[in-house]
Amino acid sequence: MFERIPSGIDGLDQLMEGGFIRGHQILLAGQSGTGKTIFGCQFLLEGARHGETSLYITVEESPESIVKNMQRFSWGEEFKEYVEDGTIEIERVVPSTVDGLIAFVLRKVEEANVKRLVIDSLTAAIMVMKDFLGSQNIIRPGMLKLVDALRKKEITSLLISEVPEDNPKKLGVYGFEEYLVDAVIMLSYLGIGGEEFVSLQIRKMRGTRHERGILSVTINNGGLKIGEKSALMIR
Repeated sequence: MFERIPSGIDGLDQLMEGGFIRGHQILLAGQSGTGKTIFGCQFLLEGARHGETSLYITVEESPESIVKNMQRFSWGEEFKEYVEDGTIEIERVVPSTVDGLIAFVLRKVEEANVKRLVIDSLTAAIMVMKDFLGSQNIIRPGMLKLVDALRKKEITSLLISEVPEDNPKKLGVYGFEEYLVDAVIMLSYLGIGGEEFVSLQIRKMRGTRHERGILSVTINNGGLKIGEKSALMIR
């Protein structure tokens, strides 16, 4: 039987047989402003509450900014305390090669016995890697190498992917990201009655029976929470 771990997202685990499968690689795709960073922080916070050491790799935003932005939530101080005591480690990394990124992550795994990982974002990491400048045909095997390394270490990873604003149905900039991972969760803007709301859809989850509809998302003092099926799905 698979070992399940809680996601930390209110309302999500019951939609996927109790949680993520330990050691799976999860793609979290979404447009800017849909709550991807909040999702990632809640995922790591849940791990910390269960005694798991976690690593948050940020490519663009500073660690201080991430901690400060989480202070607006009811669990913000708790998150900060876990960062300060090292249970959650936030590192800003600008990887020049995929091998360098893999080596960095694996070193952290050995040093701190990391169990959960967030890379925010995979899109930004690829863009700054010298390996891939002018050579997009080698991006896919490079990313597969990274995913395989994480699987072998049984790290449960949330790999954040930016969705192009001009093509919100895509799951990433390069078009292959969803094929490398074990699960895909998509956050989107959903238009209802002239207004826009954030929605969530579980697009793929290996070894798991899961909800396939489009679900509403609220972001309030408690963070990101999954609600009912969207009215657009009611027939």
